[in-house]
Amino acid sequence: MTAPRKPADPIVAGGPSKPRTRKPAAKKTAAAPKVELSAAPAPVDAAQADPAQTTMPTPPVLTSEQRAAALKAQRKRNIAIGLGLVGFIIIVYLVTVLRMGGAIANRPL
Repeated sequence: MTAPRKPADPIVAGGPSKPRTRKPAAKKTAAAPKVELSAAPAPVDAAQADPAQTTMPTPPVLTSEQRAAALKAQRKRNIAIGLGLVGFIIIVYLVTVLRMGGAIANRPL
């Protein structure tokens, strides 16, 4: 049985690889005090658990008037976001045109 082969050093541009040297060992400092962690709380039996904390809350049931009001409010928010986005695009376009200046038309094509 042969001995395991040592991996070859990578070839580095500029010549053969240099021998690796170890950094000097760091000075040992005083060890930090060990902190003992408290044990995790014991799991609660399902029979003892509060049912209000173990089940997901049910969403409220909306009447047709409440649903219509919610949809109307959502539509208003969507329109406001859309107008804000269009305004931002217009501002970016105007700033870009103003920074280019009027000499943009006098360039060679």
